[in-house]
Amino acid sequence: MSDVTIGTVSLSATSSLVFSVGEWKSRYFAKVRKFITTQRYQGPTKSGFSLNKSLLQELISALSSLEMTIPPQEEREFKTIEKGDTEYICIATLPAENADDLPLVDVREYVDTSSYQGPTKRGIRFRWNLLPEVSACLREQAKVMSENEKRQPSLFETETFETEKELEESAGRSGEKAVRELVGEDPKRFPDNFLDGSAEKGACMELPEERLYLEQDSGGLYLLKTSEGAFSKVRNPAEANFIIYAQLGGHRYVTLPKEMLQVFKTVKAYENYVRGLRSRLVSKILKRACQQSVADYEADKLLHELGMPKLER
Repeated sequence: MSDVTIGTVSLSATSSLVFSVGEWKSRYFAKVRKFITTQRYQGPTKSGFSLNKSLLQELISALSSLEMTIPPQEEREFKTIEKGDTEYICIATLPAENADDLPLVDVREYVDTSSYQGPTKRGIRFRWNLLPEVSACLREQAKVMSENEKRQPSLFETETFETEKELEESAGRSGEKAVRELVGEDPKRFPDNFLDGSAEKGACMELPEERLYLEQDSGGLYLLKTSEGAFSKVRNPAEANFIIYAQLGGHRYVTLPKEMLQVFKTVKAYENYVRGLRSRLVSKILKRACQQSVADYEADKLLHELGMPKLER
């Protein structure tokens, strides 16, 4: 079986990480390789590694734990994963070249032998803000490996991996806990906590699983769409945002207020709340991290985990 590409994460205009799954001697391996594109060369580099399913799961767990921490400003070893008698994987954070930027994450194989002790070229390095993308690709590799193994007869049970829904729910719970600890109150929910109880209700709408976005056609009509095509006409951007915010918050059904004024008021109140919550989170995190870029990143990550929109400041 030739390697199957699972996903890519862009590092810069000329480099990216390519995630694939390959088979060797009837066993599946997750492979990560850095690719570059220059005038002289285009293709893979020596930077990267190959992991079996067990090591891959340990790496996914470690990076998930790392993502829940506040980015450090100094070089720090986060965790090591034993790979063999003389090899191990070290996950560490490194300070960025620019003091205002987020730190780097380094995942590297080390050796400890009589002839050499230290790091190898078998590893990857990426910016902290790419952690969610890297973790998502690793989880997709694990999913593909598990599916491939299920198709083969085995004397042993195969491991199961969390579904995307389970991962989102887990992130949401941790986000709620973090917000509660930082600002001293539970986050409010849209639309229930912002809707006037006396507002007359309109028709109930079932929301799609695919993410919604707003588009205006050449005739000036507003349309809510998904990657699969048109979903519904809406009267204006406020009505579209009402539906989108409900979907982001995890609702499968939404009931719009009958009067447009109630739609405007509900959406406006929620947006003001999200901006105010973000400001409070940034202020609290800044006291701990002492770096604006870290505070901004962590606040936006928490809002995303809670299913809240990223709004213009």
